[in-house]
Amino acid sequence: FAEWGRRDDEWGPVAEKSRGWLWGQNVFCLLTKFGPVDVFLSLPGIPSYHDAMQRSIALDIGVDLQIRLISAQDLLECQLALPAIYQKLERIHHLREVLKNER
Repeated sequence: FAEWGRRDDEWGPVAEKSRGWLWGQNVFCLLTKFGPVDVFLSLPGIPSYHDAMQRSIALDIGVDLQIRLISAQDLLECQLALPAIYQKLERIHHLREVLKNER
């Protein structure tokens, strides 16, 4: 029963979308009974999907549903790859604290 649309006037069931609809954006959000899940198709500062998957953490959120959580190091790399005006300094500080405590 998934729905999607670039704009309100395009909103509708995914089953009615033309093939390749998903590739029209780099990030989208899935609303699940467990809460929203952001899905990124590409991230600044993360050149290798395979490597990021190796560093990610698997989380079971239902009987038949597992998501992979990006690592704190990769989250930090994403922030640092953004232009300075888009960086969230509080997030960078928090991620550095988390990484310091992991060592």
